Amino acid sequence: IAQPSLSQQIRELEAELEVELFVRSTRRTRLSAVGRDLLPEARAILRNLEKFKESAQRRKRGELGELR
Repeated sequence: IAQPSLSQQIRELEAELEVELFVRSTRRTRLSAVGRDLLPEARAILRNLEKFKESAQRRKRGELGELR
């Protein structure tokens, strides 16, 4: 993802959640206190998404599911 696109997506997420995830200045960007608190949960969500995608692909290939 290009930097401007990623930045826009992050700002949209912040607006949707009504929280500031990052503290931005002209020189740097860092996680806000809320962003730091939510980081472990965000990582867990991403891990679960990867598991979900893997499960979907395995089902598509017939590696998971039921035989009848």
